[in-house]
Amino acid sequence: MNVDLTRLAAVLSERLHQGLVELVPLSIPCTWPVFRAVTDDGRAMFVKVTEKAAAERTLTCLGSVGSCPLLPGPVVPEALDFGEHAVLCLDWRKAERVEPEQMTDGQFRSFVGGCVSLSEALRSFSGSFSDYADEDWPEDQYAALAHHAARHPLTG
Repeated sequence: MNVDLTRLAAVLSERLHQGLVELVPLSIPCTWPVFRAVTDDGRAMFVKVTEKAAAERTLTCLGSVGSCPLLPGPVVPEALDFGEHAVLCLDWRKAERVEPEQMTDGQFRSFVGGCVSLSEALRSFSGSFSDYADEDWPEDQYAALAHHAARHPLTG
């Protein structure tokens, strides 16, 4: 899908009441176009153009998860109208990969807590988030995390 960047910038600026200093397409594996946007005041966000129904499902899911450390929160609480499509504006989260063996207890507890929250929330959305496949965290990473968890059980 080709996105008119001028039109997208106008939709974002109008809704955010801010000008944009940057709107850059991201080259990550995703079915729909994704961008990094930065407003005049320096706020960075993740912007995705998608189907309206998918945008609503995403916002519902994020709302049910609450403040999960693994997921960004919505910058705008609703999907923005973009013709036949919708635009999602989420907080920018720079991915930081910490190998399980190097995680501090606090990082590990936060990560596990986030995984539990996310897993519980996504149960009711099974099959609707294939668009968000995590290709940057292969199965061996999960195996390493499970191994670390077995050696360092959480208490209390």
